[in-house]
Amino acid sequence: MSNTQSGADAPLNDVMLAMDVVDTLRHQQTIVQRELNEEEREQALIVRLRDIYAGQGIDVPDEVLAEGVAALKEDRFTYKPSPPSFGRTLANFYVNRGYWGKLTGSLAALTAVVYVGYLAFVTWPEARRTEQAATAQVQSLQSAKMKLDELRRRHGALSTQTAAIENDVPSELKDTAVGLVDRATRELSLVEADLAGVSVPERPRQYDPVLDDAIQQTDAALASIEAALGSVESQLSMVRSLARLDQELPSKQRAVLKISKDPRADARANAILEAGRGALLSGDVEGAMGAAQELDALLRQLNLRYELRILNREGQQSGVFRIPPNNSSAQNYYLIVEAVDRQGRPVAVSVADEELGQTVNANIFGMRVSEQVFRRVARDKQDDGIIQESRFGEKRLGYLTPDYEIPTTGGSITRW
Repeated sequence: MSNTQSGADAPLNDVMLAMDVVDTLRHQQTIVQRELNEEEREQALIVRLRDIYAGQGIDVPDEVLAEGVAALKEDRFTYKPSPPSFGRTLANFYVNRGYWGKLTGSLAALTAVVYVGYLAFVTWPEARRTEQAATAQVQSLQSAKMKLDELRRRHGALSTQTAAIENDVPSELKDTAVGLVDRATRELSLVEADLAGVSVPERPRQYDPVLDDAIQQTDAALASIEAALGSVESQLSMVRSLARLDQELPSKQRAVLKISKDPRADARANAILEAGRGALLSGDVEGAMGAAQELDALLRQLNLRYELRILNREGQQSGVFRIPPNNSSAQNYYLIVEAVDRQGRPVAVSVADEELGQTVNANIFGMRVSEQVFRRVARDKQDDGIIQESRFGEKRLGYLTPDYEIPTTGGSITRW
């Protein structure tokens, strides 16, 4: 190795050697202290302590230093914890009461929150549902008992009516009445047996889930009985209608003939009466009722009195033309008319709408006319905005249809 290299490495070697010397001195000092007897060690400690305090500028007597060494030797100032015991545990708990108090309070608060939440979201709602269910059961049982009592009263009343209802029926309709009464009697007998088999459960002291099925069965039985009694009432009503319609049909027909000035109305009234009487004799009470309604409608038609005027108000059409649904190459022309009484008030009349294929009640509708008539009325309105000849026709008392002053096919519409 060159001299230059030895000079460069010297500082590092010197440092390493110094560190080794220090370590050796420390090792030797530890050996010396370990080999010294106890008395010499105490003297060394006293000397060391004197130097420490002297370095701090404190003059400590040797007696105090010797007392301190003796105390160190006896471990006089060394803390020795007491052995575990119940008293020690209580003392520790008392000393740390703040910590344990906070922990206990937090646990108590959490327990209270959980308990109140359980009550609010589980116990109380369940109690309310149970209470509501119990109330519903009581109400259902009360309702069922009242319904049963009502059905028994209805059954008794219908039994009494059935026994005497035939007395009011004309002799020529007895057979029809007997058939209806016999059917009603049989149904009442079945109802009587059903009523005897129905028993409403006793009111429970508390909610009983098993009772729900019994309540449903009772309600179903009562509903069936009620439907049967309704059928009996309908049949007895028909029996009563026999006698009533036997008198009403001729009376209604005579009222039509009295006011009628139209032979077509007379013939129609006679035909309706004949059909109604035939329905009565065959036991078709509903057919006879329909005949009575037709006579009423015929009488109302004859009693109507109104004038037909072409609509001539601002913002409303006086006429329209339509392309028939079944013939796209043709055009139908209509004048829009309104039916009014002598005071100018609107009158609703039955209009046979030829496009809808049904009868509609209306007071404004279109009457079908020829194209020539349509153009003439249009020119009349275009002249000064007013239709001079606005009267279309008049429906007089006792007639079925109006007398038309403007030619029309009689066809009409109610929508455009």
